[in-house]
Amino acid sequence: MFRWERSTIQSHIRTVVEVPQIYDSVYVARKTWGRLFRPVLTTIHILAWIFALSSGGRVFALLLAAWYVFESHPGYEAFFAQHPYMARYWWAAVGQDFFYIIQDYVCWATLGDTSWETRTVTAEDQNKQD
Repeated sequence: MFRWERSTIQSHIRTVVEVPQIYDSVYVARKTWGRLFRPVLTTIHILAWIFALSSGGRVFALLLAAWYVFESHPGYEAFFAQHPYMARYWWAAVGQDFFYIIQDYVCWATLGDTSWETRTVTAEDQNKQD
């Protein structure tokens, strides 16, 4: 997952810098820049939550948490309807959805390290049956 995320970040940076046609579509430009600024926006959300909880705005923080649950519930409901065997692992689905919080920071911090670009295992070795 980290390899894919680093490649995505590099691709978005390359698109913003080298492809002027990105600005022909406001939607594409907004989504690309939004993805690049996701760690900043995540940090702002986390700090706002911490500030709300510590400054006595617990009602606001709880309403915000309720909103997140309300917004994500239909997606989980559809996922578990399609994959009922995963219902007992609901925590893994939620963890996967919020893994980007850790992943973004690690990927941005290690973006200059190119050792992740090469694999030590070939596709043939990876697909061998024991």
